[in-house]
Amino acid sequence: MGMFDDLSDTLMKAGTDAANFAKDTASTAKLNLDLKGKENALKKAYAELGMKYYDQHKAEGDPQFAKIHELIVDINDLKEQIAEIRGQEVCPKCGAYVPKDAKYCIKCGAPIFPLEEDITTED
Repeated sequence: MGMFDDLSDTLMKAGTDAANFAKDTASTAKLNLDLKGKENALKKAYAELGMKYYDQHKAEGDPQFAKIHELIVDINDLKEQIAEIRGQEVCPKCGAYVPKDAKYCIKCGAPIFPLEEDITTED
């Protein structure tokens, strides 16, 4: 019977090792997912900080700012061309594509065209 006991112990140890490996793999996958999320959040924070800095200092004439401005103009021109082909408009606030007849952006809610003011006339 000693041979069967040894085989049973070996199988139990292999099962425990496999369960621990699966647990470690799942833990590592979760940590990697959390890590990727934090790295993406950091990139977004850097980008937001850079945009704020650009907005505050773009009038200073730094050559990098001129390059950024040129890229922004090019991107806006390309978006307008795409919108034209699609029969849409580009939201001036968030850049989303919206139907031509939209009064407000379907993504951010910003007005697409200036709202007409009520004109009251006195008789």
